[in-house]
Amino acid sequence: MDNNNSPKLSTENQITKYLIVFNPLPNKKRQTIIDLVKHRLIQKNMAFDLYPTDALLRVNQCYFETNIHQYTDVIVIGGDGTLHCVVNSLPIGTDINVGLIPAGTGNDFARMWYGRKNKNIPYILDVVTANTVQTISLGKCVFNEKYEHNQYQHQRLFHNVMGTGFDSQLSKALRHNKGTFKGLSYLLAAVKNVPFYRERASSFVIDGIHQKYENLITAFANGQYFGGGLKVAPKANPLSNQLDIVQVGKHPLLVKLKLISLLCVGKHLTAQQVTYTTTDKVSVIDSVGLDLQADGEYIGQSPCEISVIDNALRMKR
Repeated sequence: MDNNNSPKLSTENQITKYLIVFNPLPNKKRQTIIDLVKHRLIQKNMAFDLYPTDALLRVNQCYFETNIHQYTDVIVIGGDGTLHCVVNSLPIGTDINVGLIPAGTGNDFARMWYGRKNKNIPYILDVVTANTVQTISLGKCVFNEKYEHNQYQHQRLFHNVMGTGFDSQLSKALRHNKGTFKGLSYLLAAVKNVPFYRERASSFVIDGIHQKYENLITAFANGQYFGGGLKVAPKANPLSNQLDIVQVGKHPLLVKLKLISLLCVGKHLTAQQVTYTTTDKVSVIDSVGLDLQADGEYIGQSPCEISVIDNALRMKR
């Protein structure tokens, strides 16, 4: 990747046209932000269209495949799930510029991307309607999915964190009823459910080394936060061409609760039970049937390969 990670001005001559992408579920805050974006683009005499996402990723991918050539810029109004949808609907390495306005429940990538200004909507509105971009890497997970008697290979990109273990089981359990837990933090959900979680014997190839352990959580991080503000991978940098890997095996319940507490205050890396690795190599989960999550979304099961794609997405900043 280009070592010069400073923001760059977009220099395309194409007439600017925006696609505003948002989750259509009723939400007053999100609707207010949509109205602000529309007003700003009208003020700037910019053309735009609105696209409410569908619950099925493939429906969104079909829309983008057919229509994205009309647009120069995408503004995502939502959280990590909505950005995940867009990342997996755009062509890899596209010239489309993507702006993110946090309006979800977790907003973990926005928390890292904008830093202390992640809740400053007027500032972010200026960013997403301007032309300054930085190119980030994306993680990639390739896995098989069985349908009837056939196996199909799937690819899922992730901008933030992909993992297997307790977090993926929680994502799977909540995938159809996230609204029920809307007011719960990841911490509360974890403390409530971790006593009942049974670690599975798991096999990995990480940084070229074959490893086997009973897995509580193994996270592959392109971004620093997950779970609504928990800094799981404090050294992760989407401007690099590497993924940071956090590994925790099986431990007694009191130790697990202590590790969760340390995670909440960002001191879990001081614990001897936590392994932290940074790699640009392909990683493998070769165990069969482990649940997988990416950016908080349940995506399927192992075995799978995880890698990083350099220069994959142009993000407004």
